[in-house]
Amino acid sequence: MFVSSSLTDAWKFFLAMFNFGNIKLQALTYVDPKQFAMLILAFLISVIGINSNELMSKFKPNYKYLFISVVLAILSFFHLEEVGEFLYFQF
Repeated sequence: MFVSSSLTDAWKFFLAMFNFGNIKLQALTYVDPKQFAMLILAFLISVIGINSNELMSKFKPNYKYLFISVVLAILSFFHLEEVGEFLYFQF
């Protein structure tokens, strides 16, 4: 889509990304119980759990949060020199 030579090619690419006609339900006959349980747990956490706005309304600054923030900042500072691969290199 990003490197399409024409709008027609981009449209074909877009339609191919969202073409659900090729999904085969026979591949879904076996479901690993552990993975299914993790999926249900993640769903319940996302629906029932506290969101970031609710956490911020309850947040009260104290020394514990200050200590955690300082430790994380120091760890982040020391990991800045590590080299990571650029994700979009020669995309």
